[in-house]
Amino acid sequence: MNKSEEAEKKLSRLKKRIVREKKARAEAEKLLEEKSREIYQLNQKLHEEARLLEATVINAKDGIVITDADFDNDGPKIIYANKAFSHITGYDLDELIGQNPKMLQGVDTDRGVLDNLRESLYSGQSFQAELKNYRKNGIPYWLDIGIVPVKNDDGKVTHFAAIERDITQQKNNQKELKEKKEQAEAANVAKSEFLANMSHEIRTPMNAIMGMTEILNSSDLNKEQKENVEILHNSSRDLLFILNDILDISKIEAGEVKLEYVSFSIKKVLEQSVELFSGMAKEKEIKIDWKINKEIPENIVSDLGRIQQILKNLISNALKFTDKGTIEISAKKEKQSKNNKDIIYVEVKDTGIGIPKEKINQIFEKFMQADASVNRKFGGTGLGLTITQKLVGLMNGEIGVESKEGQGSVFWFTLPLVEASKEDTIINIMPYKQEYNVNKKELSKLHILSVDDHPVNQLFIRKLLKKIGIENVDQAEDGQQALYRLKEKDYDVVLMDCQMPNMDGYQATKTIRKREKITGKHIPIIALTANAMAGDKEKCLKIGMDYYLSKPIRMRDIVSIISNVIINKNSMKS
Repeated sequence: MNKSEEAEKKLSRLKKRIVREKKARAEAEKLLEEKSREIYQLNQKLHEEARLLEATVINAKDGIVITDADFDNDGPKIIYANKAFSHITGYDLDELIGQNPKMLQGVDTDRGVLDNLRESLYSGQSFQAELKNYRKNGIPYWLDIGIVPVKNDDGKVTHFAAIERDITQQKNNQKELKEKKEQAEAANVAKSEFLANMSHEIRTPMNAIMGMTEILNSSDLNKEQKENVEILHNSSRDLLFILNDILDISKIEAGEVKLEYVSFSIKKVLEQSVELFSGMAKEKEIKIDWKINKEIPENIVSDLGRIQQILKNLISNALKFTDKGTIEISAKKEKQSKNNKDIIYVEVKDTGIGIPKEKINQIFEKFMQADASVNRKFGGTGLGLTITQKLVGLMNGEIGVESKEGQGSVFWFTLPLVEASKEDTIINIMPYKQEYNVNKKELSKLHILSVDDHPVNQLFIRKLLKKIGIENVDQAEDGQQALYRLKEKDYDVVLMDCQMPNMDGYQATKTIRKREKITGKHIPIIALTANAMAGDKEKCLKIGMDYYLSKPIRMRDIVSIISNVIINKNSMKS
C-alpha cells in the first residue's frame, strides 16, 4: 500500500471516529438536558413544598417553635417561631429569637412537668404534656405542648420542634364545671341534711297525731266521731306517704342510697307484701293473690328492704288503679338474654284502668300520671314508679310495663338471682300480722323505760302502752337520764329515741352495751325514732339496738315487737 492509500485510510477512520464522538456528544447533551429538566422540576417541587410548608407553619393557629439542641450556654435557644406563637405569648418574633423558652415560665409553672420535659429532651425522646406558662404581660395561660427531636443522618439530635396549643379557655371551662359540680354536690348535701331534719321534725308531731287517732279510734265513739277520726288518720297517713316519696327520690338523685345485701326468703317477702294489702283489697272486693315458681331457691341474696319497697310500690299502684277484678303477683326463674345468667322475673298484673298508648313511654317519669283527671281522682306524688325504676336500676335489674287502656296493666321487673349459701345467716322476716299468745297479764308485769325529749311523744307512748296493758312505764328526757334510771332500777325493755339533747340515743345505747359486758345482762332496746332516711335502721342496729321502728309508731308494730321480746325472754328461761 502506497502512502496515498494509507493516508486515505487514516482519514476514513478519523471521519468515522468524529461521527461516533458527535453522536456520543449529542446523546450526552440530550441526557444532560433531560437530567437538568428533572432537576429543575424536582427543585420546583421542593420549592413549592417548602413554600406550602412555610405557609402552613407561618399561618398555623397553633404555636410552632424550633430551638437548637445546645444544652450548654443557658440551654436550647429559639431559632424560629411562627406568628401564632408570637400571638399566644405576647412577644414579638424578634424578642423571641435567641431566647430560651424558659423565659415563658412563672411561679405556678409545674416543676414536675418541667423535670419530665428536660429528662425527655436530654434523652432525645418526644414529650407531650399540659403546662402553665406566662404571657409578656404576666397573665398566665395553659398550653398543650408536644416536642419532637430533629435528627441528622448520623442520628444526632440537632434541633427540637414544638407545637403548642392554647387551651386556656378549655381549662377555664373545666374549672368552672368542677366548681359547679362541687356547688351541686354541696347543695345536694345541704338538701339531704335539710330533708333529714325536715323528716325528723315532721315525723315527731305526726307520731303523736297518728298514734293518738289510732288510740282514739279504738275507744268508744259514735258513728260520726269514728268517721271523723278515720278521716284524720287517713289524711295523716297520706301525708306520710308523700313525705316518704320525696325523701326517697331526693336520696336516690343525690347518690346516697346504699344497697345492703342479706340472705332471706323471697317466698316470705311475696307472702308478706300481699298480706300487707289484703285488707285494702278486701275493702274494694278485689282478689289479690301470688305464686312463685319452684325453680327459685328458697333463700336468695339481695337487698331485702329495696325488694320490699319495689313490691309495695307496684302492688299499691295496681290496687290504686283497679276498681274490680284481680291483682296477681308472680315470680319465676329465667335466663338473662345478654349473658345467660340466672335472674328473677317478677310481674304485678292487674285488671285496672290501664294506661293510654301515648302515655306508656312516660309512665316512669317524675310527677307523671296517665292524665290530670286520674291524678285528681287517685292522688299521689307521681314519684312511686320513678323511685321503683331507679331502685331496680341500682340493683342491676330491668323494669317495664305492658298495658292497654281499659284492660289493665302488667308491671314487671328483673333482678340478678344469687342463691344463698348454707353458711349465710338467713334474715327472719316477721309476718305482717303476728299472733302471739301473750296476754295482758304478761304485759302488765313488764317494766319499761321510755326515753324521749318530746313531751307529746312521751304522753302518746304512755297512753299506747296503757292501752295494751302496760302500766309500769318510767320516762327519761335524754340519754344521761336514761343511764341514771338504768342504774337505779331493772327494766325489761327500753324504748329509745335517737335525737335528744345532752346525750342522744346512739351514745346512750353504746354506754349501756359497755356496761352489760361487765354485768352479763342484756336489756332489749327498741329504737323509736323519727330518723327514717336510708341507712338509719342499719345505724341503730349496728350500735347495739335490738329493734327499729320509725315514727309514726303503729300500735300493732309496738305490740308485735314487745310480744317478741317476751317470747325470747320466756324461751331463754326454759
